Amino acid sequence: MQGDDNNSGAKGTSTTQVTHGLFADETETEDQSTCSGEVDAKSPQTTKRKLSGAEVTISREKPVSENRSRSNVVHLRNFSNKKETVPPEPKSKALLLVEKLYRNLLSIKETPQTNYTPKTKPFYAQPVDISKLLNETERAAYAQIETEEGRKLAYALYQLRHSQEHRTVLGQIESNILSIALGMSLSGSSEIYLNNKKHSMDKIKQQIPLHLFNALKYIVQYAMIYKRVKSETSHPQNETHREFLKDASQVVSQYETTLISLNPTGLTETYASMYSSYMKMYQIDQISKEIKTKNYKSILVSEYHRRVIDRMTVLYLQTGDPSDQYGEYFIKNDTVDYGLIPEHMANKEVEEICYVGKYAQKLRYKNIHLPEQHQDLGLLKLSLNRLYYTHYHETLTCLFDFISDVFLFRRVDFIDFLFDEFKENRNLNKKSLLSIIEEGITRCKIRTTNHASLDIQAETNSAEYFSADGSERVYLEEPFSLYCRFSPDICGLIDAASTSHKLSLIFRVLWKIKRLENLSIYLRSHSPRISLVIQNLLKHLYYDTIDQNQPKLKWNFAGLALDEISSDFSAKIDQIIGTIKNSHLERVLCSIEVLLVKLGRNLKSGIVSTTDDGLLSEIVANIKEYANDCSSSGLSTVFAPIW
Repeated sequence: MQGDDNNSGAKGTSTTQVTHGLFADETETEDQSTCSGEVDAKSPQTTKRKLSGAEVTISREKPVSENRSRSNVVHLRNFSNKKETVPPEPKSKALLLVEKLYRNLLSIKETPQTNYTPKTKPFYAQPVDISKLLNETERAAYAQIETEEGRKLAYALYQLRHSQEHRTVLGQIESNILSIALGMSLSGSSEIYLNNKKHSMDKIKQQIPLHLFNALKYIVQYAMIYKRVKSETSHPQNETHREFLKDASQVVSQYETTLISLNPTGLTETYASMYSSYMKMYQIDQISKEIKTKNYKSILVSEYHRRVIDRMTVLYLQTGDPSDQYGEYFIKNDTVDYGLIPEHMANKEVEEICYVGKYAQKLRYKNIHLPEQHQDLGLLKLSLNRLYYTHYHETLTCLFDFISDVFLFRRVDFIDFLFDEFKENRNLNKKSLLSIIEEGITRCKIRTTNHASLDIQAETNSAEYFSADGSERVYLEEPFSLYCRFSPDICGLIDAASTSHKLSLIFRVLWKIKRLENLSIYLRSHSPRISLVIQNLLKHLYYDTIDQNQPKLKWNFAGLALDEISSDFSAKIDQIIGTIKNSHLERVLCSIEVLLVKLGRNLKSGIVSTTDDGLLSEIVANIKEYANDCSSSGLSTVFAPIW
């Protein structure tokens, strides 16, 4: 059908074509986009619509102008007797997912075995015995399950609960990682507190992954080290430990600052970020252990120990007090403890330090000070000895003379005066005895000193002596004991208590021999041999023992002068004590006294007897034993006439 030309020029041309079965195949091969109504921009607009049984193509020419009508061409083709198809409605995503899963399952079942190779093998749950992992109540319920399906289900439920516990414990640990790393959530046995509950490391190991547990283990380990070092800074065990912890406190503060500024959230991140701080804290702990066990062999520890010892030494030399509250210094109570001397110091050097510190302190009590310009130990020692010589030489000389005159019987006239006075006045009290002693000192013009005084203790008890045959008992009157009291100023130079006791022993023995001498003089005509024994014994004790051991002053300014004077004095007194305080000599004196007492009683009763062979032989035997004990050949020569 064709329209009018006039109308086509004004309104445009519209043409409709219907194509029958002759061109049906060609039309079916056209683009689907054209059939669906798409428009070609280059050619006149053409629209193809597919109907049931025929296809209609509508072509529109491009209009000449805006008011010009378009020409349409419709092409009709033959079509079958099918009904028109309506487009389906869109499906939801959930429905599409279900259909996809269903198709996958069907494809697995329908695909032949030769064409299907699964990527992973299917997992079939096995019945695992979990009774050991349950508590008592759960274990009882688990024991009642008899089927494999039931045990599989129990295992699956346990795994589900266990995974939830893993997530819960790990979350609590990560939320408290800062308090754990600072040791605030840790017990003394490295247990962790989470929500006020204590968790052991063995239990946590079963609840979190292994790599996270290893990180947690190291964090807890170094947190315990930090906690221990932090506590030790307030409670050091010795002065070296205190000195070391002063520097270690800076590392501890740096550890805290680094950890707080890090604000950790994960275990592995915390351990990796704090690794360098952990290594420093570990080294601090190892050094601290060496110092606490007094193992000063390593270079660093020995340097800290040297620093402390040097500071204490300076204090001891300046004040006499090393300020050692932990007993670490090698000088205690002005005495050297050789077991505490450090390796970098020699014994001789330590002895000189003790010498200067001890005696310099005594000078300070008298407001006498060492020269401050001397820093060398040898110069300090030399200055100290010269100061003591200036202030104490005369005092010590007078003291030693007083001891020799009174206690060592060097002034025989003084001893004779005391014996005569005591013989005339038998019943004397302590005050009367002291008055007689003072009078004797004045009469004999014995040089006295303000640093020594005399004191006595009268013996009221009697000593019972059994004779050799046991037939008679003789009661012997014990002599009084004379003591020397030293002033505090002298006590620092000599051992006052020990010296006073030793001088008292010497005086008692010599006084007893003096009594026997006077008694033998009275009975000389009746016992000449006994008188000779006593005279020879006195000569031996005085000339061979006492006179050779008289205390004398010798100043060695380059050495330890005061210690040498004190030790020399003590050695001489000990030598005298070892000679006269002898059991064989005591038996000799007792035998002589018994013999003289018997002679006196016999004379008083009118019985004249010049000797007692039994007692005399006993005296001779005791003298021989005494001579052998003293290893003195001169003593044997002295007593040869009576043997």
